[in-house]
Amino acid sequence: MPGDLEGRFRTHARYIEAFAMLAGLGLNNTELRALETVQQRTFASGVLSDSASGTIDHNQVRRSLSNAWGTELLLAMASRWDADDEFVRLTNTWGVVQAYYVGYHQTQALIVARGAARPSTHPNTQNQFVDLWVKRNGVRNLPSGSAVDWTTHPWSTCDRASCCSIAAKALASTREESVKQALRRRREDGQRDLRRDWHQEEAIRIRAGRRARRPPHFALPRLSSAEKSAVEQRVRGYSILDYLFRLRIRANYDDASIFTDGPTEDMESAMLNRRLRYTAAATSLVTELRIRELVGRTRMTRWIDDFVATNIPAGLTVGLSLRRDLIGL
Repeated sequence: MPGDLEGRFRTHARYIEAFAMLAGLGLNNTELRALETVQQRTFASGVLSDSASGTIDHNQVRRSLSNAWGTELLLAMASRWDADDEFVRLTNTWGVVQAYYVGYHQTQALIVARGAARPSTHPNTQNQFVDLWVKRNGVRNLPSGSAVDWTTHPWSTCDRASCCSIAAKALASTREESVKQALRRRREDGQRDLRRDWHQEEAIRIRAGRRARRPPHFALPRLSSAEKSAVEQRVRGYSILDYLFRLRIRANYDDASIFTDGPTEDMESAMLNRRLRYTAAATSLVTELRIRELVGRTRMTRWIDDFVATNIPAGLTVGLSLRRDLIGL
């Protein structure tokens, strides 16, 4: 059996592969060709019928977009060197953090472009991401003819038949961490209620002239099935942005070695890096197309051209410059 680090790496590498495949990236097509398909599907989806609900702070939209584009450029540039596997492994530790922040800043740009205030926290941004893209509970936005098989193992071969199931497991396992935290908080609330009730009862006893008692130990109460179900129902739906945030926490605080010590084959890290970069680009493209409709094509094109001219060397097609024409068409 694979070691713990190897197993965790394999699981998350497969999750990322599934998201990239759902966004159109395969072994035999280029990032640009895959992004062209994303653009076409975005146009066909009807999602570009956005309208702003208030005054748009164009300066803030541009700042958020610039933050996203700059972070994506850092992620993309790391792949420009013919580096050895050790360097790529280290790059991926930062790459998962950068991939999250690309989506974070892109989401904030879209929220502001729709006339709302920029969210000030990660949870608020992640929550609004779900509102922007998913309207109902459950596994949604599946490709036509696809279904989720919850018996699919995360290490299964990722193909057109299994990628939806693997991606769904990534989201479900991410949400499950929050469900566990919510259940723990509910039990702690129950423990506080028991302690409060005891002290209130004790105060009444003392006022009645009875001897004070030593406070007992209050264990965390068990929850009934109905209480557990109610807690779980209150945990919102989760999205790819929540999953990337989970990776960001692992890489920054909990488990950075998963990406440096987990891979067993050289190509595993290189493929993970490619899929991270593409996933960031694909999620950016669909968001940028919505923002373009809200702020105007001329303004959006000017922002893009200014960023590319200032930050990306001439002739280098990475990050934003790769999809510049797909946004400005």
